[in-house]
Amino acid sequence: MVREMVRITANVPRHIAERTDEIAAKRKLSRSKLVSECLLMMVEERERELLIEGYKAMAKKHEEFAKLTKNAAREALPEWQGK
Repeated sequence: MVREMVRITANVPRHIAERTDEIAAKRKLSRSKLVSECLLMMVEERERELLIEGYKAMAKKHEEFAKLTKNAAREALPEWQGK
């Protein structure tokens, strides 16, 4: 799949740029490709964090719903008492 590319200009401390170039050379990547991969990793991590937050919120809602329905079932079906 071909994705549209955009240019991003960023100023970073010299030591960060030097380390970036070292890592890129070791991995046989361009600086741009390395930075792009790092940004992608950060985006994916943030998306995972948001999913986890969402799952936790839904789990809490499901737990609350289960408690409500259990009590309602006990009231509507007395033979469930004690289970």
